[in-house]
Amino acid sequence: NYDTLSFTFSVSEDLLNYIEVYNWMVKSGTPNNYKQYENAKDIRNCTLMITSNNKNPILNIVFEGAFPVNLSGFNMSVTNTEHTPAES
Repeated sequence: NYDTLSFTFSVSEDLLNYIEVYNWMVKSGTPNNYKQYENAKDIRNCTLMITSNNKNPILNIVFEGAFPVNLSGFNMSVTNTEHTPAES
């Protein structure tokens, strides 16, 4: 038995990594229809990819028998107080 494993991650610009975890939760839990479950291969395994500051993979860690139980929300901000509009 192991303790709960928690991750904090940056959500990508296109939200793909967030959506992937969300879809994993649906497939692991109670899918609403068969289409949500039909591609549920290896839903009990996940891989944590650690990257360098240049976004090159340096280490992969595989967790077997894992399943998500929580996915929190995130804040989005489009306010940039240091930016001034260009004048023409």
